[in-house]
Amino acid sequence: MNISLDQGRLYVDNYKFCFYEVPNGSSNLPIGNHPVEARLSHNHGRVLPLAANVGWLGSSSDCAIVLGKVIGRNSLIPDEDAVERLVRSIEATNAADQLVILRIT
Repeated sequence: MNISLDQGRLYVDNYKFCFYEVPNGSSNLPIGNHPVEARLSHNHGRVLPLAANVGWLGSSSDCAIVLGKVIGRNSLIPDEDAVERLVRSIEATNAADQLVILRIT
């Protein structure tokens, strides 16, 4: 499974999955291919996607990448459902012994 980011949109295998935002307007995500797995985040108290060398993907502003369905007036409105759907997709892909890669260009 391939996850990619393009102008505020997160794609899974080239299909639009949700919107994303990097907190505090930072645009310094590391370019390259980053393995992703669903792992327990003790800080967030739940399972979240973790991209190697990037950080957590979630609905909290302390994640490296915040996921949401709607862009509000000034920023993305975080969405727990988008995070849960992504976690389920990652877990199903890993259960099939396939890798999940986040591609940042």
